[in-house]
Amino acid sequence: MPFRVIYQAAKVTVPLVHAQSRPIDLVQPFLKVDGEGGGDVRISESTGSLYLYAGDDVLATTVRGAAVGPDDCAAAFERSPSRSTVELNAEDTYCLMTPSASMPGQAVVRLTVARPAAGANAVTLTMAAWDTHPS
Repeated sequence: MPFRVIYQAAKVTVPLVHAQSRPIDLVQPFLKVDGEGGGDVRISESTGSLYLYAGDDVLATTVRGAAVGPDDCAAAFERSPSRSTVELNAEDTYCLMTPSASMPGQAVVRLTVARPAAGANAVTLTMAAWDTHPS
């Protein structure tokens, strides 16, 4: 399946504030999203672990390896059930898919997490996204 690149290797810094979550728009990850219920996913830290909470219309799955492309993500969605809550770690790659009003197809997003230093107050996500509708 052909995919159109939306963005590549976007590095998004997420502040880690205990018991607070940060909403992220998967198509426009640098867009500031405010309020509860905003964004496609939310990132939160709790008891030393990092979690991704997917919105109702977002598919989320975990894949092994860093060299994951949109075809790998599409295959992973067929093999593995989507989860609404995913514990994030630096060893895995995460695939997400969400509809978007700003494009005809769906956005397929690859997300990796850089391991934060002990006591860090932020984590860096590296994200890449593709449109499932060929241009």
